Amino acid sequence: MINRSDYQTLASLILERKKSGHLLIGSEHILEMLLQVKPYTCLPTLRPHVDPDGRIAWPCRAPKNMDPVYVNLLDYRNVDECWEAADKLKSAANFHGPEPLQCGDNCAWMQNYTTGRYHEFITSPLRSGIFSEIREFVFQNR
Repeated sequence: MINRSDYQTLASLILERKKSGHLLIGSEHILEMLLQVKPYTCLPTLRPHVDPDGRIAWPCRAPKNMDPVYVNLLDYRNVDECWEAADKLKSAANFHGPEPLQCGDNCAWMQNYTTGRYHEFITSPLRSGIFSEIREFVFQNR
């Protein structure tokens, strides 16, 4: 889809509107990464998708190379116990990537991009650019 001209036209329009001050969810940086499907650090278990019935697809709901394991969060006393049990069923370490025992995908989900940005900030706060994103958010929403 990213290579389709109509998609590129739409992505450019969204970014142009964001830069001109339209109120859109996400910073310019996040939207550009998302719309252009730029690489990021994928940490699917940092902010997993919880279904309405309490199930979590572990470590991610969309791998191409393997099926996720479904774990019911409601079966555990707390999140830590659930994570520990899920990780015993399928390791989340080194999950993102093209290898047979990795996810085999390059998702473009806003949730994954924002989690990747958290990782950038935690591991390299001064080089991450997060302060300019915070400033953009604060001034845009005044």
